[in-house]
Amino acid sequence: MFSGFTQSSLNEWDGYISSIVWTQGCNLRCPYCHNSSLIPDGAVAGTISEDDILAYLKEDKWIDGLCITGGEPTIHAKLPFFIHKVLYSTWKKIKLQTNGTNPTMIKNLLDGGLLDCLSIDFKHRLDKTIDGVIGVKGFLDSVTKSIELSLQTNIEVEYHTVLCPHNIGFDDILAIGEKLNGKGKWFLQQYSPENVLDVEKAGDYIYSEDEIHELACLAESLHPNVICNV
Repeated sequence: MFSGFTQSSLNEWDGYISSIVWTQGCNLRCPYCHNSSLIPDGAVAGTISEDDILAYLKEDKWIDGLCITGGEPTIHAKLPFFIHKVLYSTWKKIKLQTNGTNPTMIKNLLDGGLLDCLSIDFKHRLDKTIDGVIGVKGFLDSVTKSIELSLQTNIEVEYHTVLCPHNIGFDDILAIGEKLNGKGKWFLQQYSPENVLDVEKAGDYIYSEDEIHELACLAESLHPNVICNV
């Protein structure tokens, strides 16, 4: 289930010292994905055990929380049980980063009070054209349900949008911003064509600084908390 572990980070969760664990496997095939080594499911070299993670979190008193990312964590049925173990054996806070394709698990985690922060990808406007952005078909309803859950929860929420010119334009930023309606933090990330899953589909063009500025200004006109990482 786990393919990597970072003991301490000041950058992954604003305001917290956090550990980061990466899960192996993803159910999407986004052409612009820069973590394509995490897409295949199954064991990989360097796999870390659940016991190793728990042992470190118990020992390090300076760590505030654990960020669970991937790959896609919610494809793993054992994820809720792992989170239970972290919470009740270490009392660390939990941040989950997800692509939103498993609203049932997300709802169960929220209803169970198992998350302190939900970080969810908002890859594209919520319409049928999202199929091309995520590389597979049939997830529009699931992603839409997850976004709705995120808009209703009272815990900390983050939204992440990669500014890949092939996928995201001004109309898309407008649609996403209107849907968010000021909820949470909205992170805009510059696209890089280096080492992506499928550069032919994602394209090798990146937005210029001026274009990024214009996109960020549009986002800021719609949302009070936009963070632009370029």
